[in-house]
Amino acid sequence: MAEPRPSEADLDRAAQQWQAEAEDGVPPAMNALGALLAQRGDLDGALHWLDRAVAAEAPGAQFNLARVLCLRGELEQAEQAYRHGAERGDSRAMNALGDLLHEQGRPGEAEAAWRWAADCGSADAQYRLGYAAYLNGDLGGADRWWARAAEAGLPSAVNALGMLHEDRGERGQAITRYEAAAAAGSELAADNLRRLRAAKPPNL
Repeated sequence: MAEPRPSEADLDRAAQQWQAEAEDGVPPAMNALGALLAQRGDLDGALHWLDRAVAAEAPGAQFNLARVLCLRGELEQAEQAYRHGAERGDSRAMNALGDLLHEQGRPGEAEAAWRWAADCGSADAQYRLGYAAYLNGDLGGADRWWARAAEAGLPSAVNALGMLHEDRGERGQAITRYEAAAAAGSELAADNLRRLRAAKPPNL
């Protein structure tokens, strides 16, 4: 079960605490405050604190900075920030770099970035590699990557495995996968359960 989202009042209290700590020079607070400001749409404020967090080498700050730069349309700077984050061992940064490269029409570089992140345990990157393999007709590769992501608990990967079972005519296994993914919150899997009974093409 997903944890409840914090209320606005909770976020206001957290922001006040992080603001005080950030002004005292605490790097994790700078990072947390910057991320929260970005979430609330204050990109200038977010950039101010995340620049300071990066300078102070706060863990995860490069990733958050890159996200803000993407929102500002500064994609070259975002790419560099993601790369710097990955160099510091942040698999989220390398996975996001793969997404950015893919959106820019650089599939080979994107897959290399996802593979690095996947090897570091990123289920999201494993899913993306499975999807890329599927689109390229490599069903064995898709199965392997999606199985790894599913083992890590990613509902979209469980749904994708259900689709592969369905493609192979393995209706019972497909239903089992779709049920598991739907129970974990995948709306696509819930749709696929309904669609399977109506014999329509799967949704991925």
